[in-house]
Amino acid sequence: DAVKTSAGALHRIPISRTWNLKLSLQLIKDSGIQLIGCTEKTQDLIYKSDFKKPTAIILGSEEDGISPELLKMCDQKTKIPINGKISSLNVSVATGVICYEAVRQRN
Repeated sequence: DAVKTSAGALHRIPISRTWNLKLSLQLIKDSGIQLIGCTEKTQDLIYKSDFKKPTAIILGSEEDGISPELLKMCDQKTKIPINGKISSLNVSVATGVICYEAVRQRN
């Protein structure tokens, strides 16, 4: 059950589904919300990204990441610093880390 898994957050965070992600992201951008893509294909760390502005965070699949087409739409690209032999985090862990940084900056 998604509600149980989310510990109730599902009722507090707006969720939407779309059949055309590119169009939806363009509408989000056009409404003044910045797009920040979380990708390994940048040197910019999450601490340098500005999450104080209205922001939509884009994360890709664990296997393929964010498509090049959607990465081009992002206003900023950022990555989570990882040390040691680990090359990446799974998408749910990455989501938690980047959302934590956004909340930290806003408080």
